Amino acid sequence: MASTANLSLSEIRRLEIGISEYLKDLAVKKGIVKARTEALVRDILPKTDLNFTNEEWVETITSANAWNTVVSLRLPDKKAMVIYGVRFITASPKTSAIKFALGPEGAKVKEIVEVESATVTEEKELIFETPILYEDSQYVNISFYGKDTGTEKIVLLGKVVEPAGEVVAS
Repeated sequence: MASTANLSLSEIRRLEIGISEYLKDLAVKKGIVKARTEALVRDILPKTDLNFTNEEWVETITSANAWNTVVSLRLPDKKAMVIYGVRFITASPKTSAIKFALGPEGAKVKEIVEVESATVTEEKELIFETPILYEDSQYVNISFYGKDTGTEKIVLLGKVVEPAGEVVAS
């Protein structure tokens, strides 16, 4: 998958608006909501949406030179999610690639993204050329390839659509 670290803030904002509009249409099409006005699009939250321990983008890489599963969950019926990039917060990142897959063991790989190139940019951010969609109660499996062990802080940039009032009041 091609990706870039060279988008302007306005280009990223246009991308986010496009993803939000797409997710509202998808929510109606999939029966998550009856009308676009009932759909709420918000940023992905690590604990609420991905079962992290806290609402903080912190994971522990336990195995070097191996895939470390950081997300393994079934997406709720009334939710769809798009991940469009990553941002490193860690001063010395330990992850060189991220694997997005389906199934409890990640049996079907949707995409593998090399992310190490983002660590040398000022923004430490990488935007995917093709955003990754999870929908229809799919089993989300996300793994980080650790080049070293320790604490890692990587934000998964993305949006969630759900009925207004599920997490955030309308």
